[in-house]
Amino acid sequence: MTATGTPVFKRMRLLDVDNTVLPEQLTVTHIHSYMAHSRERRRMDDTEEEAEEELESTEEAEEQLESTEEALCVVCMDAPKHCVMVPCGHQCVCEACAKQLTQATSPTCPMCRADVRETIRVYLV
Repeated sequence: MTATGTPVFKRMRLLDVDNTVLPEQLTVTHIHSYMAHSRERRRMDDTEEEAEEELESTEEAEEQLESTEEALCVVCMDAPKHCVMVPCGHQCVCEACAKQLTQATSPTCPMCRADVRETIRVYLV
């Protein structure tokens, strides 16, 4: 007991959650404050982990959206890119837009505005 009558717990080496050596004499009040601090620290760590996980999932969703947008026709933005412009080689339009493009009087690539002689359907295997 201390002079104030508070019980004292004696330990040779008492470590808190962070493996920090605590004083050899701890009162119940000290223990409660260390426990509260440890709980708060764990709660903050959990909150940080949740925020990091949310950020990662947001980044993954953005990457998926970008890859989806990159796979869509640059003209209609509805169908996947399946046709290549000849001679420039840009794969940038779907079949329907390629058909309309080649029927124009002077077809040009929507990416670089080069003259297009023909479009070729690309099949991914």
